[in-house]
Amino acid sequence: MVIRSFETFADANSNVVPTLIHKSASDSRTDQYALILDALGDAIHVVNRDLQILFCNKRFLDWLTLLDLSPDILGKTVKEAFPFLDQEVMDQYMQVFNTGETMVTVEENSVHRRLVVTETRKIPIMHDGQVVQVVTVMRDLTSEVEAHNALVESEREYRMIFDTAADEIYIHDLNMRILSANVAACTRLGYSRSELTRMTIHDIVDSDSRAAIPDRLARLTKNGQLSFESSHVTRTGEVYPVEVKARLLEYRGEIAVMSIARDLTVKKSIETELEELTQRFEVFADSVPGPVFIKDSHSVNLYVNKYMREVLGLGDWVGKHTSDVLPSDKAAELIATDVRALEEGHAEAIHTLTGKDGTTRHFQTFKFSIPRARGAPLIGGISIDVTELERAERALRESETRYRLLYEHLSDALFLTDAQGRVEMAGKMAEVMFRYSSAELIGMMFTDLMAPESREQVTRFFQDASCRDAISRVGLQAKGLRADGSTFSLHMTNNIRCDSDGRPLGYQFLIRDITDSQMKEEELARSESMYRALFEQNNDAVFIVRLDGTYAAVNNQACRLLDCPEERLVDHIALDFVPSSEMPLAMERVERLMRGEEVPLFEQQMVRCDGSRVPVEVKVSLIRGENDQPLFYQTIVRDITKRKMSESELRKSQQQLQVIFDTIHDGIVMADEHMTIVAVNPAVKRLFGYEPEDLRGKPYDLLLAPAQHKQHDAVASEDRLLRDGFLDQETIVLVRKNGETFPASYSVSVIRDQDGSFKGLIGSIRDITDLTRAQRELEEARSRAVFFNDLLTHDLNNIHQGVLVGLELLLLDDTLPSSLRGQISVVFEQIRRAINLTVNVRKLSNIERTPRLDHEYNLRVALGEAAHLVRAAFPHKVLTLNIHSDGADAILIGDEFALDLWYNLLHNAVKFDPSDAVVVDVSFVRSSDGKRLQVRVMDHGPGIRDEMKSHVFDRLESGSVHGRGIGLTLAKRITERYGGRIWVEDRVSGDPAQGACMVVELPLPI
Repeated sequence: MVIRSFETFADANSNVVPTLIHKSASDSRTDQYALILDALGDAIHVVNRDLQILFCNKRFLDWLTLLDLSPDILGKTVKEAFPFLDQEVMDQYMQVFNTGETMVTVEENSVHRRLVVTETRKIPIMHDGQVVQVVTVMRDLTSEVEAHNALVESEREYRMIFDTAADEIYIHDLNMRILSANVAACTRLGYSRSELTRMTIHDIVDSDSRAAIPDRLARLTKNGQLSFESSHVTRTGEVYPVEVKARLLEYRGEIAVMSIARDLTVKKSIETELEELTQRFEVFADSVPGPVFIKDSHSVNLYVNKYMREVLGLGDWVGKHTSDVLPSDKAAELIATDVRALEEGHAEAIHTLTGKDGTTRHFQTFKFSIPRARGAPLIGGISIDVTELERAERALRESETRYRLLYEHLSDALFLTDAQGRVEMAGKMAEVMFRYSSAELIGMMFTDLMAPESREQVTRFFQDASCRDAISRVGLQAKGLRADGSTFSLHMTNNIRCDSDGRPLGYQFLIRDITDSQMKEEELARSESMYRALFEQNNDAVFIVRLDGTYAAVNNQACRLLDCPEERLVDHIALDFVPSSEMPLAMERVERLMRGEEVPLFEQQMVRCDGSRVPVEVKVSLIRGENDQPLFYQTIVRDITKRKMSESELRKSQQQLQVIFDTIHDGIVMADEHMTIVAVNPAVKRLFGYEPEDLRGKPYDLLLAPAQHKQHDAVASEDRLLRDGFLDQETIVLVRKNGETFPASYSVSVIRDQDGSFKGLIGSIRDITDLTRAQRELEEARSRAVFFNDLLTHDLNNIHQGVLVGLELLLLDDTLPSSLRGQISVVFEQIRRAINLTVNVRKLSNIERTPRLDHEYNLRVALGEAAHLVRAAFPHKVLTLNIHSDGADAILIGDEFALDLWYNLLHNAVKFDPSDAVVVDVSFVRSSDGKRLQVRVMDHGPGIRDEMKSHVFDRLESGSVHGRGIGLTLAKRITERYGGRIWVEDRVSGDPAQGACMVVELPLPI
């Protein structure tokens, strides 16, 4: 059953509190309010305008104990109680006093090396239109902040592994629409991530794979996972084989498919199903300053943390049943909470254990069910040492008992006077109250014990007394005067003593010091105002429930929580807003409260007025009055919908993270800040031959070949790694368990905590033995190709030169018949073309091998030199070169191949122009930013058809044997060598037959 705080009660109906409390004496009423405040989950204290602390509840004292501060703060100023606070806090208090407005702040503090986040509300208490006190309410937001941080951290780890994976990873829906893809997928296919998410799987596979998709999807839907081979197609049309592992998962609330594809071009085999990832929480558990443990579903201990092993000496519990290590009654208590944790998902209890030093410690233990993919769930538990807290609570109870006894034995001051009012006798309390000794009081005029302003009033009180009146009269309040001159408020009753003749003999006065009572009445008024403000300002829903189970009062937050108006809640049965399935447990909690047992914080659901349900966290307590009689139940309810959503998102993120970790092909190794291995994935067994448990706790360099140890140390401390947070695709030599070494490609990312401190590394390892072998063979083939190229271009050119000389001699022979002369001229021209081709081939080869030795050159001069060489190559043609510019000479960066660029462009223009009078127009202009120069070489030849424009520069790439040379291919390579680009356009746009325009764009010197 759900119950709430007094603040809600006052919020709903401020008249309920006086009605409920006025049946008790004023002192008891204050105690009740204190009980209510002590039951709240928030820490509360009250200060006056002098910043003097007037009140604090039990939760605030607990907070002081947690901070190792003295709880003796009542009566002290805020500065005296907390000297470490800065002036800003004092100013905040004064701002609330001055403005009468509530102030809310959020603060972060480190408590025992744990970040604690609190929300503080300073609430003004009004009396007669003035702010007389400020109530400070502190709420612990640490759990919400930690839940949010855990979700962010989990998502960051998931994204790190997702994006650093070497395999292609795709997440797509059942319609094959791609929802997400990692960096490897984008890089391999040549698409950006945004482009891929606008595509489907059909767009990236070949036709055969596309046809197989329906059958594969059906098998995947039936079995939940599937392995198969397929073929992917890149942006450029390249088709390559892949092995795909696909499985169903939940992605953004929908059923989706995650496919991990490995390129089989180099790597042809795949690893079998990976073993279940071992949980990695030992570092966390050993850092907790209290017991952490795991049991199986039969209460057999599977794990205890460092605290239990070293502080409590319970390391021998592992492998034993709870009943084997504890007395039967204690074991039964622990096993009962184990069962409740399995059935309800969580359980909470207080347990007592004795440490190695013989000290008995009390622990608040939180147990929870740990689900597993296979087998029965486990039981996890974490405990908090509450020994000091219980000791403080016991001391407080003893103090309250002593106070109650003292209060019950208090008596009023008793005076006996003669008829003239002279004191004849004074009781012990009179000495205490007026601070005179008994001897000093005897003989004093009773009116001398009154303050001057009250003496006339007391004298009339004497004079009005008569033996004919009632024996005792009630009704005078006055001011008393102590021996030290101080005054105090008092209430007196006067009994007149008469003789048998009706003459006054004297008087009997019973005096009560009502100073405290008056102050308490004033305090009560302020307190009621304070509690009403707390009730109205409370962030949680507060319900006051009568003993008959109906709501007596609710606050505004309760109405918002249940989406009900106040009239729908007050006087209605509380159980109507609890799901029927949870009613038995709610009734059990009520019975426990009535037996005097404490009901720990618990979670349940509540039913709104519209029938929907909301998850809540509940604190319920029983408020008692005089004689310890139950008055009502108080329930404080917190909406935990957002927390539940965060926990759900965290679980989904962790599931996705584990799926990737389980199915990734590469080995993954995690090391701590000391470079000790803390976790590996199952792929490491295939790569190294070690079982995962054999590597945990071992140094990271165990996997490195001996010659790599120094390199490893350099990597671990490399500035670039620590600065950028990662190293990508580095090469290293590793060693297997059997001593065999192998080359590997590895990527390393730095693991940091929330403060940015280095906490370790996570590395992805891929065996590149096959790739290294292929690269070596490729290099050898390239060397042979260079050798044969040099051999052929040199020797073939010599042969061509010899033939050319012979043909020239024949053409000089005047006796050569004219019919043969024409044929020999044709051969002569073809030999010249062959010589030009071999020269270009040699230059093309040299471009790849020759380093750049840049120098600046004048484009206009270079064009002139190139034109001179072209005229020599075509003596039967007349070349007219027209250069158009803005008048300034263009200076470019080039090397020995720069002249060949312009020569080949002019040579191509002259070569294909059918006219003997060739005109070539050259223009150049700078880009708008002044960083590049665009040169346009325009001829009047036959032009280039549109379908050929994309191929004229790629003679080698196309593999075509047609054509007459590689001059334009050489021009393209030279242009790219200088960081430029080249393309072809029509000289007259839209009419290729009017000639071609070669466009060259080159960077200008900086």
